[in-house]
Amino acid sequence: MDQYPYNSWPPQGSQPPAPPGGQQAQPPYGPAPFYGQPPYGAAPYGPAPAQQAPAGWQAPPPPAGPAYPQPCPQPYPAPVYQAPPYALGGPRRDPLVKGASRTMNRMCLCVIAQTAASFLWSLLFSALMTLGGVDLYADNMAYLWLSAALVPLSTALPFALYLLVGKKDLPQYLRFEKVGFLTGLLCVVGGLAICILGNYPAFFLQDLLGFFGYQPSSSVLGGESTWASLALEFCSTAVLVPVMEEFAFRGVLFSALRKHGTGFAVVGSALVFAFVHLDASSVLFAFIAGLVFGFLYARTNNLWVTIAIHGLNNGIAVVSGYLDLFVPAGLADLVSSLLLLVPIALGLAALVVLWVFRRKLFPKSVWQETPYPLEAGRAARATVRAPLFWVTAAMMLVYTAALFF
Repeated sequence: MDQYPYNSWPPQGSQPPAPPGGQQAQPPYGPAPFYGQPPYGAAPYGPAPAQQAPAGWQAPPPPAGPAYPQPCPQPYPAPVYQAPPYALGGPRRDPLVKGASRTMNRMCLCVIAQTAASFLWSLLFSALMTLGGVDLYADNMAYLWLSAALVPLSTALPFALYLLVGKKDLPQYLRFEKVGFLTGLLCVVGGLAICILGNYPAFFLQDLLGFFGYQPSSSVLGGESTWASLALEFCSTAVLVPVMEEFAFRGVLFSALRKHGTGFAVVGSALVFAFVHLDASSVLFAFIAGLVFGFLYARTNNLWVTIAIHGLNNGIAVVSGYLDLFVPAGLADLVSSLLLLVPIALGLAALVVLWVFRRKLFPKSVWQETPYPLEAGRAARATVRAPLFWVTAAMMLVYTAALFF
């Protein structure tokens, strides 16, 4: 490769004339820049040797234009936003709706298996008790023992098999994150108040349907109230049932639906939870309670919070049915009203404290766990497209219709 010659200024052996005053002339921009290549044998790096500018020499003016060079044009065009794949093909081909509908179908299958297991276990245990000389319709304690035995075998077993067969990650379903004692207490008391308030629309529906011959089913067969029956029913209804139902409906069902959007999970799990209660007035109350349980579980990620609310609500209902053991008959109505009004008042106060002082403890970042949550329209389509969802609804309607005759 040819090299450019290196010319120094001034020529070798000559000196430029000194300026007036005896001062040495200095170039206005410092040493002259080096644009060439050094001759063979010279140091390739290092500063250029100091040079003297000739008399009368002036630096050329800087070039016109911006002080900094303009950026180079982009070698590739700017990216253009493309609609996600699930937006193409219309709602019938929406894979998000299809996946959510499939999950809802599986959860409803577990609920149908839950009802079938309860029926089969009841037949088996009833036959065994009959062979043993026990009359379930006359022996209240025998009926309570049967009900307590059916809770884990029917309520929890299908959902436990779903986790086991599907090899699901348990920490993603059963969550017990730290909430704080005060915050957890406020959530429990506030949630309990909303659940108890849900009794009033249920009572209204029960009275309205009563004009057409509707008779609500009773949770306990007729029999004498004893301390033994109170203890057994309290352990079954207020302890065992909340643990098993929250494991099934919030721990498994809600968590499975949550992968498609938290709002879809809250409403969908509340609907299925309500249908399981079969009786129309109980269905309305269970739907309101299911919304409360799902919302608080999504916000706190702690299953103990919903278990505590569920247990307190059921415990108040059990104690209200055994008030004749605690107070005289004349005070039973007053105590029954206080059992509802006092938790409501405390709960409303707890909700105000949560809203004013503890709002920051419920960040929105934990609300959604999927980048593409289903909005209301898609969530509704995913629900109605699940055939087994309608099977659970039909079971509730058939049971309710039977209560009119």
